[in-house]
Amino acid sequence: MSHYGTEVNIAYKLISQIDVPVLPKELLELQTLLTTHDIPNIKQIVELISANPYIAAELVSIANMPVFNPPQATKIRDLDGALFRLGMINLRHYILAIHLKNNVLDKGMNGLSYHSQMIASIASTIAELTQGIKKAEAYLLGLVHDIGSFAINQLDHSYGLTFHSKQRQYHSTNESEYDRYGTTHSALGYVMATELKLPTELAQTILLHHEPNIDLIKNPQLRRYVALIEMAHLFDIRSRNKYKQLSEKHQITLDKCSAILEINEQEMLQLNSKMERFAA
Repeated sequence: MSHYGTEVNIAYKLISQIDVPVLPKELLELQTLLTTHDIPNIKQIVELISANPYIAAELVSIANMPVFNPPQATKIRDLDGALFRLGMINLRHYILAIHLKNNVLDKGMNGLSYHSQMIASIASTIAELTQGIKKAEAYLLGLVHDIGSFAINQLDHSYGLTFHSKQRQYHSTNESEYDRYGTTHSALGYVMATELKLPTELAQTILLHHEPNIDLIKNPQLRRYVALIEMAHLFDIRSRNKYKQLSEKHQITLDKCSAILEINEQEMLQLNSKMERFAA
């Protein structure tokens, strides 16, 4: 973990060359409303969301995702239904995820948005069986964990050509980037997250999401977030390999993550069954 200070310092120097998206006025107002009131005014929330048709449509789309629905659930067709199903307490996470998807992931390199949405869906599925991590948190973490790749791609347009192959060499990715750029997509993502004033633990998870020694992370909740994202990547790697056995190194990491997240053997069997729908 010794490189992180250097990586972050260089990332701060490079961030001036990156087009970091600005949060729109209605989103800032919505975030303020959701964070400063235990019981926010529903009418105000609906008015603010309705002012941004893209966010409203994406909330309906998220509300219809299988991971956020009970079996045989009725399809959501409007904003009111989406807010009821997703829950007001989780809305801040979904709104942030939607904005960053539209302004970072969908405008980045090919495959970044798809990969991020896949990890978000897998992480949300894992969160169903964990204590202390909500599905909404897991979705946001999964969606934004690689926003630093968007930054590196702006600095080096050839970076995207090897993005997918890097996902299969999960823990060595940051090493190769550090050798080439003096920083990593994890550090650049951390700086982007702090520039956007995202929650501190979310930014720290972005910074540490390739850390091989998860058990050295002192903050218990941060350790759980990192374990969640690493486990989601390992399930993704396994699904893209048609559920062939993981390498010994990857299996050790998977076992470590499941221990940190307190997922027992029976729950792992449930997860393995749920993960079949993500198979390539």
